Amino acid sequence: MYSNNNFYGLHDIETKLSFIVFPVIFSLIKFKDYHIKKVFRALVAGCEVALALCLINALLKFKLQQTPVVFFYTDFSKFLHPAYFSIYLTVAVIFLIGSAFDEAYFNKPFRMTFFFISLIVLEAGIVMLYSRMAILTALLIVVIFTIYKYKQNNKSGWLATIVFASLLVCILAQFKITDVYNRFKQLESVSVTSSQHNYTSNSINVKPVEYNSASSRVILWKHAANLWLSSPSTFVLGVGTGDIKDELRKNYEASGFEKGVTQNYNPHNQFLQTAVAVGIVGLLLLLTILVLPFLKSNNNKLILFFVGIFFFNGLTESILEVQSGIIFFCLFYCLLSANQFVGETET
Repeated sequence: MYSNNNFYGLHDIETKLSFIVFPVIFSLIKFKDYHIKKVFRALVAGCEVALALCLINALLKFKLQQTPVVFFYTDFSKFLHPAYFSIYLTVAVIFLIGSAFDEAYFNKPFRMTFFFISLIVLEAGIVMLYSRMAILTALLIVVIFTIYKYKQNNKSGWLATIVFASLLVCILAQFKITDVYNRFKQLESVSVTSSQHNYTSNSINVKPVEYNSASSRVILWKHAANLWLSSPSTFVLGVGTGDIKDELRKNYEASGFEKGVTQNYNPHNQFLQTAVAVGIVGLLLLLTILVLPFLKSNNNKLILFFVGIFFFNGLTESILEVQSGIIFFCLFYCLLSANQFVGETET
């Protein structure tokens, strides 16, 4: 309700209602470990079905357009933004690896084969979605999580080998893909574009600049940080939940950032988004949500890696501003938090 723009403020409440609803639901219902496993298995199955449909759609488009671009990024992701889809896939990969170690798949040839195929499918999906931060996050989280699970069970060397082999295959595929489609190349222009843009709000007479998704983010972060630090009251309480886009648009117009005005961009960083909207108070609350599992987790560390996935992806996306990010985060955060209080694993 902290907003002059009541329409957007109420819309923000509606969008983020999951932050209230899911904790209430999970405080009233007692979840068993096997319930939680069923939800994650459904996530893995759903992601694989979605990837299959995206691939079919891409093949049909390729037949008409004859361009490999249809197999990557937004052209490939039929259902939602590639960054969010990649997060879903990364969480599914982590659960899949955790289940394989916990249930000793290395002693079960059929399950090992199914695990390897599922793992390759999900990891290949992350590569094809081609969200830069999501790819780097998935690589980092999967490596650390696999090492952690291996240390828990030293007999699982073959399983760890399979995981790292699948990662190697995906990395090599990524290098090969750059020959026909390369979004990492956009990073080369970031420093040049950044130096050309006028971040101050004193002049609109600035030289036109060519932006891509990487260079635009740097400009957006600068504007958001400048707005947040513009006054003591803004630093403490922010500009208001419903006013952030209005205030950012004013800054974009003043500095001649036309792309920001026409696209009505948010900061593309969840921490800056929260800080600008509700100040240091809101930012500390958000950080508390992310840090608390590190203080309260039991032997099940899955929630820590889940939080890590959202933390790193939140550096380049305002991931908790749309329902595809909010609902997923709230559901699985609460689900994994409930798992912290589940006793022995039930089968």
